[in-house]
Amino acid sequence: MEQTRWWLALHILGCVIFLGNTIVTFFWKLMADRSRDPKVLAFSQRLVTLTDKVFTAVGAALLAIGGYVHAWHLKLNTLQTPWIFWAQVCFYASAAIWVAVLVPIQHKQGKLAEAFGVSGEIPAAYWRLASRWNAMGTLATTLLIVALLLMVVK
Repeated sequence: MEQTRWWLALHILGCVIFLGNTIVTFFWKLMADRSRDPKVLAFSQRLVTLTDKVFTAVGAALLAIGGYVHAWHLKLNTLQTPWIFWAQVCFYASAAIWVAVLVPIQHKQGKLAEAFGVSGEIPAAYWRLASRWNAMGTLATTLLIVALLLMVVK
């Protein structure tokens, strides 16, 4: 039983790192965009990309590995246990949004930010991308919060 607790702790640690970084990054990017300061935006774009690589990726890995191994130790079927199944649906739907939509937008905005960090002129394309990132980021983050609630409330 002791080993099971370690896997659960790893799962919770992954959740804290993953969800914490996701929410903070979302808020931080919104605040940077509100500043409309080209230098602030260029700086925040670089760090949003960096923190996704460091914290979001590591947190997601710890979350998934810890959760699946913990479920395996408890002999829980992750496809037939409703709260685990629906939490996974939310988690993977959010991941799909991040991989297919949000990360590509971040990279495009990063390229634009490199240029306007020097020139000082923020192109309209940046704001169109920001609007889409905000909408899809809200959806992706909401799905993660629902997954968390499903895992806790079960």
